[in-house]
Amino acid sequence: MHLTVRRAAGAGAVSEDSLSSAAGACGVGVAGQFMSPFFPYAQFRGRSAWLWPALAAIAGWINIHHRFNQVVHADAEQTYLPAARLFLEQGWSFFLSPASYRVVPLAYLWPALWGAEPYWIRLANGGLWLGCVYFLWNTSLLLGGLRAGILAMFLWAIHPELPRYFATELTEPIFLFGVFGWIYFSAKIIIQKKINATTIWLAALMLTITLLSRPVLQIIAPILLITCLIQMGTSNMRQPQKIDKTSNACRAMAISLALSLIIPAIWIVKNGIIFGLWGLGTGSGTGLYLGTHPLFQGTEPPFLGLNYDVNILGITALNEGDHLSIAVDRIAKNAALWQIKSMSFFEGLLFFARKAWWWLMHHPSQVDAFGSALRKMRIFEILTVGTFLLTAIHKKIQEKKHSGSFFAKSPPWTATEIFSAALFCIFFLMLAQLLPILYNSRYSSALLDPWLILITSYGFSKILASLNFESTFKSYQWRIGFTTNSDAKIFKVLLKIALLIFSTPIIFNAIKNREQIKIDPDHLGKNISHLEISLNSQTKTYGLVYKEKNTWVVTESPAAFQVLINQESINKITESAVFNGLWKTELTLTPPQGGACRKAEISYQTDEGKILQPINRRPLLLALSGNGKTEQLVTHANNELRPHQPGSLRTVLNCPVGTVLQWKNTQFLESRHPWDATSHLVH
Repeated sequence: MHLTVRRAAGAGAVSEDSLSSAAGACGVGVAGQFMSPFFPYAQFRGRSAWLWPALAAIAGWINIHHRFNQVVHADAEQTYLPAARLFLEQGWSFFLSPASYRVVPLAYLWPALWGAEPYWIRLANGGLWLGCVYFLWNTSLLLGGLRAGILAMFLWAIHPELPRYFATELTEPIFLFGVFGWIYFSAKIIIQKKINATTIWLAALMLTITLLSRPVLQIIAPILLITCLIQMGTSNMRQPQKIDKTSNACRAMAISLALSLIIPAIWIVKNGIIFGLWGLGTGSGTGLYLGTHPLFQGTEPPFLGLNYDVNILGITALNEGDHLSIAVDRIAKNAALWQIKSMSFFEGLLFFARKAWWWLMHHPSQVDAFGSALRKMRIFEILTVGTFLLTAIHKKIQEKKHSGSFFAKSPPWTATEIFSAALFCIFFLMLAQLLPILYNSRYSSALLDPWLILITSYGFSKILASLNFESTFKSYQWRIGFTTNSDAKIFKVLLKIALLIFSTPIIFNAIKNREQIKIDPDHLGKNISHLEISLNSQTKTYGLVYKEKNTWVVTESPAAFQVLINQESINKITESAVFNGLWKTELTLTPPQGGACRKAEISYQTDEGKILQPINRRPLLLALSGNGKTEQLVTHANNELRPHQPGSLRTVLNCPVGTVLQWKNTQFLESRHPWDATSHLVH
């Protein structure tokens, strides 16, 4: 496929020699055709290739600059910075105080290095951003060449969430710096075979940084160490007299992994001996409890308008409300185990499948907060990786067919293939490890995207491997087009690229139109009712005509069904001092033949006519089955939906005219889940 552009020779024409000289001055080799960013890095040796990481670095710094004066994040304000200031006041003796185990060490040591001052911390994080760009760029080049590097820089720089954290005092910047650094130096060992003491120590240092800032690799790192040791052992058994480069790389990785575990192990022993905590810090119990909470669906409670009840759990069980204390952390872990055991096999399967979907594609509440690009990027990444895997599998099958036997020995894997396969494995191990942990997009982006960006970039470079972009110039003619350097058909490659690009918004919109977020009425946990309204006299309607006892017919769409809340009911609710309240309405909707109800919208309307709703309205938009069977509409009853003045609980029904509404009752419930969990704990 070529596009030819002709122009008349003359004063405006540029000679091929002069153009070649100009290109050479820019560091781009020219030999009858221009090199382009589509060529692998090995063929693109000019300095202009560094334009891409330079742009990514600048984009990050601009983002940090725009957010430099934003308020300090709650986690940093309440935990990290106070611990950093205590360390600066007490010195090394701080490590002997209980405050030292409440979070992992680098969560407060990194801020303390900069005086616990947000200004200097954010400035230093700008340096960490540059380090991440450097490591990611070079790793991508080693994996898939320039194409992979360009895509990695693009995905990193435009990420809708991660750059924001570099203008905070959170642990994400130092953690991501460590992760990308460890991956880069590991790639140098495995792919480049740069096996020396410096590379080994730097790989160990970077992994240590990740373990001390966010210890999510504390299980995976020992697994990798054991894998390397097994590989070394089997290699020695097969070829005891031969030590090849692969064996040396495996040995180097084993040494770096072992070195990286020394300081975390010392810290764990210190915490165990002094405090009885055999871990790097507390908080895992809270993460497990909230991550397996049936009412919260394993995500942040505010997604559904609810409040964190882990401190209630601690107060109920131990009369202690600090969820980062060792005792409450253990109680929370035990409660999490009880929650998991309380699920049937099918319930657990659905629960964790739903969480896996959110870990991969992000929760709709987080898409609302950070924009559609948050999910679109994930869709593109997963489509790219899936396309690459299917293409690779198809290629292997074709090779087996041509060889005449499916049992023919395949050629050994290259170092790049081994490293990319390791990235795949770590990604899936990470995902499996995260399933029972509290989900939010901050954790999903920071813990999964480093691997996904690299895997996607590698897969995309492989999809484009057979495609080259070329341009030639003669005195009066430009020639621009795509060529393939193999037997691959050019249109197949271009079709794959087009499908990846255009499928992303299509899939996004298909998901958006079908997805809803609501409290599951079948998994409310234990609750008690403080108010039940079932009398027709306590209702008010618009667009509905009364038919008989507690039955109405829709005459206008949308219609409004309102349950009146008087001062006596408000006093009863207030006196109960409910922590997490729920509104539960039971009704039946029977549309006329051929009709269907859409969504109901819940709000609280005061007697003055003011309609109260929180900013996050998603959990108040409930799909209606409208099949003539009783259905339960459940929403939170907190904040704006907790009545403080007379009014009504207002339900707007989007049903066709002629729909029959039968209302049973409306209840104000109190979630008693933390009290129920405490009663099932074995102390």
